[in-house]
Amino acid sequence: MDKAFRGLLFKEWKMMNGFLLLMSGLAVLMLVVTSYHVLSFLSGLESVFFLAIIIIPATVIYSLNSEVIQLQTFLHNPHSANKLLLSKFVFSITIFFLYILITILLFTVFEIVWDLYSLSTFEMIYYYLFVSFVILFVSIFFAIFGLFLWTLHQVWKVYIGKLSMVLIFLILLSTLHLSSYFTDTSFYQFITEWGYVTPFENWVHPDMDIRLVASFQIGTFVFHGIVAVIMYFLSVYMLDRKMEA
Repeated sequence: MDKAFRGLLFKEWKMMNGFLLLMSGLAVLMLVVTSYHVLSFLSGLESVFFLAIIIIPATVIYSLNSEVIQLQTFLHNPHSANKLLLSKFVFSITIFFLYILITILLFTVFEIVWDLYSLSTFEMIYYYLFVSFVILFVSIFFAIFGLFLWTLHQVWKVYIGKLSMVLIFLILLSTLHLSSYFTDTSFYQFITEWGYVTPFENWVHPDMDIRLVASFQIGTFVFHGIVAVIMYFLSVYMLDRKMEA
């Protein structure tokens, strides 16, 4: 890791202190709600996982906006757009894993989850890590999609002003609609429904209708990974051109 990249990571830490405190507060709240069964087990655990999914997109987008609004240095920075963006993703992924580590430790100490299953502590941590890596992939994909829309807005607002937000909103709605349609097609199923992996047997709670999902499709990861890479490098290209302008 070169000195410039370490400097960018340190700048991220200084700039994101307030945001990290907010996210930490939400994490603690979700864990308290789950541990005291204020919500049902499923809704509480889903809240913990939902927060894990939004950590990376929220951190990246908040950091990008902070650069533009507060510091005004992002579009006039001597570093390449790729290095700047990578520093933000590395920082946000680090925060993601810290969140995962803390929740695993708290789940272990208070036995929030596996008291409902005939599982050992090791088995449940293994399952939680498996789910965490799946969530990490989904979270990075959403973050890159958000980055792509954010970049389009930065480019378009120079020419059309606030109308750019309207276009971005329309693109978002269109993407959600078309994605829903596309995932139901036989072509999508053909290119994604391959490479089933089951790292361990499904676990079912004996007294509750709860099944722990324990398999995934490599094809789905490959397809969405390719889409994410394309969106990322398109964003880098557009930001580099904007920096040079």
